[in-house]
Amino acid sequence: EFSEIVHKGRTPFKIKLGNITYGTRVHSRMSTKSTNYTQSFMNPSKEPQPAYYMSSVRAPIAAIWNFDSAFKSEFPLVTTTEPPKVYNGSQERIYKFDFNDTLKLERKGYTYLIRNKTFTVKPGKEVEVTETVRESTKVRPFSVNVTLVGYFGIKLTTRRREWSASL
Repeated sequence: EFSEIVHKGRTPFKIKLGNITYGTRVHSRMSTKSTNYTQSFMNPSKEPQPAYYMSSVRAPIAAIWNFDSAFKSEFPLVTTTEPPKVYNGSQERIYKFDFNDTLKLERKGYTYLIRNKTFTVKPGKEVEVTETVRESTKVRPFSVNVTLVGYFGIKLTTRRREWSASL
């Protein structure tokens, strides 16, 4: 809960901050740009030969947290949060932000794409194995519940009506 915030010439509010809710759905996007990694396997013998392809390619990955403005006030509503991991291995840190803002937290990193494949190369043939790598983006929303509890310095009075009975 925020303490009383008094600004000259403005109505002070009392605001209660609820829980920050992190979305459970992660939207994944793949980049249109790609990088190809190719490896050739040649079999010079007259017998079929087994071949084994193993890769450990670094692929770029981005984690984005989207926050749509929860509240509009005349003064800043600043808090901190440490979002959960968007993908395994991501190192999330504590972020400081204002609830009046639309926020996009973005982290870039790398993940290793490990591919293992065993196959047979026919006699006198060459086999090419191509792996296409694209940047992956994981987008996850979060929101916060902000409640206006009351105003300070405002006195509410009820208006009484007086009834007179005329006989």
